[in-house]
Amino acid sequence: MHSFKSILLTLLCAVLILCLGYLGIVETGRQILKGESLPEQAEYENVGSNIFYGKIEDDVEIFPWNYYAKSGQNLEKGIPELLVEGIVAAQYGMVDYVAEEDRIVAVDGYFGQLISYQTGVDIADVMEWFEKNDKHILYNMSVAREATTGDIYFYQEILQLGGRNYQVQIACGEMTLMSFSCIAYDSIDHREQEAWKLGKEKMISVLEQSEQSLAEYFVYMTDLFFVPVSTYAIEDKSTYAIEDNTYEIYENLYIQGFYWLDTMIQQEVAAEELAQNIKEWRMNWEEKTWGDKLISEGEVEEMPSYTYQVVELKDRILLLMQGQNTIGIFYDPIAQKFCGYNYFYE
Repeated sequence: MHSFKSILLTLLCAVLILCLGYLGIVETGRQILKGESLPEQAEYENVGSNIFYGKIEDDVEIFPWNYYAKSGQNLEKGIPELLVEGIVAAQYGMVDYVAEEDRIVAVDGYFGQLISYQTGVDIADVMEWFEKNDKHILYNMSVAREATTGDIYFYQEILQLGGRNYQVQIACGEMTLMSFSCIAYDSIDHREQEAWKLGKEKMISVLEQSEQSLAEYFVYMTDLFFVPVSTYAIEDKSTYAIEDNTYEIYENLYIQGFYWLDTMIQQEVAAEELAQNIKEWRMNWEEKTWGDKLISEGEVEEMPSYTYQVVELKDRILLLMQGQNTIGIFYDPIAQKFCGYNYFYE
C-alpha cells in the first residue's frame, strides 16, 4: 500500500511539473507573438519530445510588425543608412563615390535574390519588376520611430512575378535584418482546406525527425544576425543586366538557410547527414568570416536544447524556435515550402 501511494505521488508530481512547464512555454509564445493584445485562447498539444502545436484563431501582429500596425498613419519614409552601407559595400567593395542608382540596384538585388529563390523567378525578372513599377525597396521603406528597440524600417509590397502575386515583407533595424517573407498571395483563408492540413501534417512529421538539423540551422541563423551585413555576401560570377548596365550578383547567405529548410521538408537528405552538412558548412563560413573556427575539428559541440511551437496564422504557419534567443520560420503549407524568417529580439 505504501509503495502504491509513493508511485501515485510520484506520478502526480511529474504531471504537475509537465503542466507548469507546458504553461510556461505557451505563455512565452504568447508574449513573443503579442501585438496590441494577447490571443483570447490557444490550445496546445504535444506532438513530439519538445515540439508543441497551437492554433490561435485571432489575427495577431507579431514582432516587429506590431510596430508597423501600431504606427498606422504616423509612419514616415525612412532609410536604414547603416544597413544600406553594408549592402552597398558588399556589392561594390566601397561606400564612397557609389552613384545613387547603384545604391538602389544593390538593395533591390540583395533582397531580390531571396525573392527570386522563393518564387522560382529569375533574378533579372525580379529586378525588372522593381524598375518598371518604380517600387524600389530603398525609396519605399517606412519607419516606426517609437519602437522600444530603436527605429524599425518596413517594406511591404505585392509583386507580380511569373503570372502570380507574391506578398513580400521586409523589416530591419539600423544595422540588422529582422524579418523577411515571400509568399503566394490571395484573399482566401486556406486554413480549412485539405491542402493546408496535409502541408501542416507533413511539416510536423518532418520536424519530429529533424530536431538536430533545426538546432544547427538555429545556430547558423543566430550567427548571421550578429555579424555585419557585408559578410553576408560572397562573390558569384553570374551577372544580370538592367538597360545598358551589367551588375555582378553577390550571393545572399540567407539563401543557404532556405536551401537547408527546403532539403529538410523534402527529405532529400537523411536527417543526421543534413545536420552534419549544416555544421560543416557553418564552421567553414565562420572560419572565412572571423579567421578561425569557433569550434575545432573533432571537438564535440554542445548544442543547446530548444522547444518548438507550431502556430497557425491566417495565411501561413509560424514555427517558433525558442532557446536562449527566439527565431521564427514561416511555412506555406499549401506550397509545402518555408517562405521566410523572423527574429524575435525585442
